[in-house]
Amino acid sequence: ANYALILGAINDASNGTEDGNLFFRTSSNGSLQNRLSIVSDKVGIGTDSPNARLEIRSDGSAAGGAEIRLQHANNNTNDIVSTVNFANNVGSVAMIRAGTTGANNTGFISFFTDNAGTSSEKMRITSSGSVGIATTSPSSTYKLDVNGKVRTQQELLINTGSLFVNQEGEGIHLLSPNGTEYKLTVSNAGALVITEQ
Repeated sequence: ANYALILGAINDASNGTEDGNLFFRTSSNGSLQNRLSIVSDKVGIGTDSPNARLEIRSDGSAAGGAEIRLQHANNNTNDIVSTVNFANNVGSVAMIRAGTTGANNTGFISFFTDNAGTSSEKMRITSSGSVGIATTSPSSTYKLDVNGKVRTQQELLINTGSLFVNQEGEGIHLLSPNGTEYKLTVSNAGALVITEQ
């Protein structure tokens, strides 16, 4: 009985244009099954007909679906654990990085992009579920912490809670139908003050 097998095959038998395939098989319950396939210039795991340079396909039985695991051999409390890097012939253009912070079982994930060859973090998701944009330390008090201006093309809906302007002298800017901008602030006496900008 065969418990493992490496099989070479020809995908296209045309003279001079043959495509070579390579299949790695192991036995499961007495039956040889493809585990890894190299089909022309594509690699498939869990499939013998990959549609990309690398395709990983689950058999549908795992609750997590098709899974890729990157494991760093340490247990440091503050460390970079794994990085996925996106690059062209010039070099890196973006990356996704995951690490630990404060404890070896407490993690974060951060997103980097390059600007003229300089990489910097643009967004972070912390262990508490807070999302920070343009900040590497979003406050756990807020689910979204943005260091900069925010623009929305649609409504800003607050189901429960309040809208706070937490800076003296700042306020809410409103546009009238004719395009005139007004600023809404509150005086020390608690009165609403509207000034044209």
